[in-house]
Amino acid sequence: MEMSKFILHGDILIMNVKIDDVDYTFGIRWKAPKKPYDETWELVSYVKNSTGEKDLSEEQIKKFIDAVNPKMKFPSSVLKLASWLVKWLVKRKS
Repeated sequence: MEMSKFILHGDILIMNVKIDDVDYTFGIRWKAPKKPYDETWELVSYVKNSTGEKDLSEEQIKKFIDAVNPKMKFPSSVLKLASWLVKWLVKRKS
């Protein structure tokens, strides 16, 4: 899996992802983690670039989400900082 061409639009990150030599565009939304080991990115949409289809299996989508979400325990100070930073970035883009 290769990720490239990242564009941040508010709280949504758009990126190109190559899975099994096929190009896709993914949109994922940032969400501040509310507890340790919580996911920080959630899938908004994806599309196969060549056909516009959504043809990935649940397993392939889960593998992508696992790749973009960190697997670490967040201290409460990091959770607060991440939440503040996302709010600040969204306000700044508006």
